[in-house]
Amino acid sequence: MSTDVERLRIHFFYCVSILTLVLILTATDRWSEKSNFTVYLTNAATMTSLVLALVAIFYSFIANNGLSQSLGNISMVSQDVRESKDQISKYLDLTTSSANTAKENTEAIQAVSRQVHSTLQTLETALGAIKSQTESLRDTVTALPTRLDLLENKVLDATKSLVGGKATVATSRPSRRVPVANEVAQLFLDQSSLASNLLTYAAVRAFQTDKQLALPEFAKAINVAAANFFTGFLNCMDAVDLVDLKATGSSQAYEITGAHDFIVDNVRTYFVSYVESAFRTKAEQKAEWLDKLKNVELLFEAQPPGAPAEQSS
Repeated sequence: MSTDVERLRIHFFYCVSILTLVLILTATDRWSEKSNFTVYLTNAATMTSLVLALVAIFYSFIANNGLSQSLGNISMVSQDVRESKDQISKYLDLTTSSANTAKENTEAIQAVSRQVHSTLQTLETALGAIKSQTESLRDTVTALPTRLDLLENKVLDATKSLVGGKATVATSRPSRRVPVANEVAQLFLDQSSLASNLLTYAAVRAFQTDKQLALPEFAKAINVAAANFFTGFLNCMDAVDLVDLKATGSSQAYEITGAHDFIVDNVRTYFVSYVESAFRTKAEQKAEWLDKLKNVELLFEAQPPGAPAEQSS
């Protein structure tokens, strides 16, 4: 299609050229014989020159106007380019500053990471030392009941030697005797923890029901994994004559052959009143300790003293 357009353009140029030559030849043939032809030709040339001059003047105005607009556009474009250059320079400065800041932050993070690593190593060492001390303490607590038994034997031996070989404490002590004052027994309850008070109550229930007190079952009932501690505490109670113990063949199981009258009559009431007072605004903890009390009572399956009898429906 482009070839046809080019061919048409060439033919149009040929036709225009031929027509122009025909017009010139016709004008020359018709008007050259006249006497004023040269004058007419001169006037025509003059008029043509004037028209061309006017066209040139108008073209110069138009060209100058277009050139002014072009120069104005070029000036605006150069101003935009200059502003873009300034903005790009600012962006480059910000990018450089951001890169430097990111580098500083990376170095700071690396320093903090090294410090955290050092702290973790120190913490690991401290935890290892704590673990070692905990194991040592556990071994010490485990050996505490044996040491208390040895201490009791030494006290008995010393007493025998003071009275000429006659011991004042019999190996088979009567039950429900009063070796210490009621005030001392009350002070014992006040200074003991809630778990220890529950152990005291469990010893009373074992004495009342004539059942063995198995410390692992007791620890499970109150959800406190401290059977060794309870063993030592129970031996301490025996040493101060609050209860009388008799070891059985089972591990950490005892027969309670005697109990102080004051703790028999008051330990449960004291425990309940203390829980009611201490956890008056903490219903969840209050219910938790009262549930532990019920679990202790279920170990011996007997109606606790002072508790209301259940009514059958």
